[in-house]
Amino acid sequence: MEYLIFIVGTALFGIGFFLLLLLVYMKKKMTVPFIMMGAGVLLCFAGLILAQDFSAK
Repeated sequence: MEYLIFIVGTALFGIGFFLLLLLVYMKKKMTVPFIMMGAGVLLCFAGLILAQDFSAK
């Protein structure tokens, strides 16, 4: 499950980045790509935190 969350976050970031490049080229509004990239980063961190073993000493 945590791997899936990490992969979804990575995909959101990647899609947002390429969408950002496309919108910069077309000189359009860039709000959506930045929101997608921010959500992607948060999901990546959530996936990494969920994958961490807190019981190990």
